[in-house]
Amino acid sequence: MTMLIVKHYFPGSLKIVPYKTVVSNELFEEQWMGAYLNGEKIGYSCRKITELDDGYRVSETLKVRLKLMAGGRP
Repeated sequence: MTMLIVKHYFPGSLKIVPYKTVVSNELFEEQWMGAYLNGEKIGYSCRKITELDDGYRVSETLKVRLKLMAGGRP
């Protein structure tokens, strides 16, 4: 949000640099994380950032198991 404000009110003041020069290479590796609810593991997520010719692709997959409509009440 801050970058949008700066871009709008101070045009030309932002210098665009390649993303990989600012962040660690670890960010471009697959990142696996557990999903927990009340201390119980209910699933996982996987995030991957891929560099393209004209930018970056961020893909994330989240898989969870949830019990819905439980309890037996009408």
